[in-house]
Amino acid sequence: MTSNFNESYAYTANETVNFVYSTTGSISKTVHVILDGTALPTVTSDSAGTNIPYQLPAKPHGTYLLEAYLTANAGGKELETPIPHIYKDVMYVDEKSTTPLLGCAYRYGQIDVT
Repeated sequence: MTSNFNESYAYTANETVNFVYSTTGSISKTVHVILDGTALPTVTSDSAGTNIPYQLPAKPHGTYLLEAYLTANAGGKELETPIPHIYKDVMYVDEKSTTPLLGCAYRYGQIDVT
């Protein structure tokens, strides 16, 4: 699973956002998407090499952590793909809000804001 989702883009608050991803392999895969710790509905996909949009729900002004990964059923066992999970920050921006937002392209690390 890969994605060129632009986490530096400011998406409009209270509107849905398309998270576009692509997968490889001809086996049926289940796409799992988690937004700020809440699992969203899964999608089953047999496609490979095509861009597939997943509609994220509308959210108020804020930054939300997106996690996406694949599982597949092989021989009656559900297996998580060895490909790492995708992590992206999604910034929903209300232009009228004066609350600053902070997003990060990295999942781990420290930020010094002083």
